[in-house]
Amino acid sequence: VTDEEIDEMIRMIDKDGDGQVGFDEFYTMVRGHKPPASLSVLENKSAPIFGNKSIPNLAAVPPPPTGPEIIEARNVKRKALDEFSRDNNLKPESIKRAYRRFMASDKNKSGVINYTEFCVILQVEPSQQCENLFQLYDYDDTGMIDARELLVGLANFTGAGKDDKLKFSFMVYDEEGNGVITKGELIQILKANHLATLEAEVARKAVTIMSQADRKGDGIITFDEFVIVSKKFPNILFPAQQRRPQV
Repeated sequence: VTDEEIDEMIRMIDKDGDGQVGFDEFYTMVRGHKPPASLSVLENKSAPIFGNKSIPNLAAVPPPPTGPEIIEARNVKRKALDEFSRDNNLKPESIKRAYRRFMASDKNKSGVINYTEFCVILQVEPSQQCENLFQLYDYDDTGMIDARELLVGLANFTGAGKDDKLKFSFMVYDEEGNGVITKGELIQILKANHLATLEAEVARKAVTIMSQADRKGDGIITFDEFVIVSKKFPNILFPAQQRRPQV
């Protein structure tokens, strides 16, 4: 069973889309109906509660797209990133250098790169493998891809530790360099880490995380809050995406 298949099973049970399975959801899955009042000790609290803040009602957020095509798309992207990283011997520092090259070349702050720039910032020769990976991120066939999404995705396949990935992803999306990220930037981090194609696939995860991390309710998360939420939601923020051992 792959990580994506497990993630899909959780999504099938996770009716409120918070990325976790509460007691009522689990009972309903096992028994086929909601628990009786005598067992519903978590009545109106199907989702876990952290501190004094409960996970919000996510009814207003559309449920994430599901289905075998979603799993397959992520598996294809995972395999391509894994093989590209191994074949080019990418290390955590390789991705950081690539990011610095990207920032130096992104004069107009567009955040996107073409295929030639893709090869330049990653210091690789053009090849079919490179073209295939590039095309997986060229969702609209424009010949341009989001460099940050690619680099954060690749960072998951370099053997980097969780702390290193945490700092890198935050730095990449803290565009103003002021030590905070917005909900929109959080969605981009989740999209990159979950190898998603659409923002809708991770939107509910972002709402759940913001409800826990945004203590002041100002719509932004500091790095310290980002670290705390990574411990509360380790698999939601950074799902298992490990480089496979070479054989």
